[in-house]
Amino acid sequence: MTALLSRRRLPGLALAAAAIPHPGYADTGGLAELAEARGLLLGTMTVREFARDTPQLLPLIRQDAKLLTSGWEFQWGHVQPRPGEFHFEAGEAMVELAARELMPLRAHCLIWHEGLPEGFDLGSDPATARAMMTDHISQTCRHFAGRINSWVVVNEPLMYLDHQPGNLANTPFYRAIGPDYIRIALEAAAEADPGALLLINEYNVEQQDSIEDTQRVMLLDLLEKLRRQGAPLHALGIQGHLKTRSPPFNPERLRKFIRDVASLGLEVHITELDVVDKASPGNVLVRDREVADLMYAFMEVVLSEPAVTTISTWGLDDLNTWMNFNKYTRRADSLPARGQLYDGAFQRKPAWEAMARALRDVPVPAKFSRSWPQR
Repeated sequence: MTALLSRRRLPGLALAAAAIPHPGYADTGGLAELAEARGLLLGTMTVREFARDTPQLLPLIRQDAKLLTSGWEFQWGHVQPRPGEFHFEAGEAMVELAARELMPLRAHCLIWHEGLPEGFDLGSDPATARAMMTDHISQTCRHFAGRINSWVVVNEPLMYLDHQPGNLANTPFYRAIGPDYIRIALEAAAEADPGALLLINEYNVEQQDSIEDTQRVMLLDLLEKLRRQGAPLHALGIQGHLKTRSPPFNPERLRKFIRDVASLGLEVHITELDVVDKASPGNVLVRDREVADLMYAFMEVVLSEPAVTTISTWGLDDLNTWMNFNKYTRRADSLPARGQLYDGAFQRKPAWEAMARALRDVPVPAKFSRSWPQR
């Protein structure tokens, strides 16, 4: 799942993830060019510190991405750390970076229960809570209006463990406003920045076990309800944090889910693609092959579906990866994660080649027919 990005580094990480040579990779062009030839928008996430402090990173972004996604710069806890106190400097830095690189920017994210400031409180009155949420969205989106390609409006609205109706997460917004907070948030964003694409973003819908099977059903129910209500929703973001070995990957279940979403007139964006290798053995060659095989299997499905118009990775390299710092993804043997396209020395890995091969070889599907105007 999406995690708040840590600025720390594991000691010796670059050495532990030393480059494994793969002859021929250096002579291959970038992924963005391959995607562009398919009419697909390919992107990646970065934060301003990574772009500023890691000189090896920007050249990789330029060859492998045509869309930037922010990491933490637009989250509530950073934009409005105290009530009524707005800070847009970090967001402006990302806007400037995207403009300098001639790339559109996806802002991640307006509403997320893990991106809130300490002591966050919407109060007990629904009307007051609604006003606080819509004011935050309105001021943020209005400030950046016309400069953001797409907003992740609500991130991770579902949580099966919370046992709420519809599997909705028991967040401060749900408790204070009720299940309509999602529709209200979308409407506020659309009013403040009418030219941007609006997304709901969710995880645990890519693979197959009882949890993910249920998550897909509940998410589709939510999307259908929002469409019936006329909510200004343009795309579903499927995060794409894949996991090796368990749960299993079932291509047909994912394909059916994407087509069900498309039947509602919604695009599907893969927003945070990477592979969690926690369950794979320590041997680097074995891990890299398992990561690459899963990456190819996933890409083979999503590239064949017309509704999938954008694919973005959650970072590019193992040095900066969030997976080393999250308790749900870091390895028990303390070895650095190898779930990105580049290793800790910024060398291409089999996962990069798997994505390139899929972009080259999977037939291009028919153009998706949207139910809303192209923006």
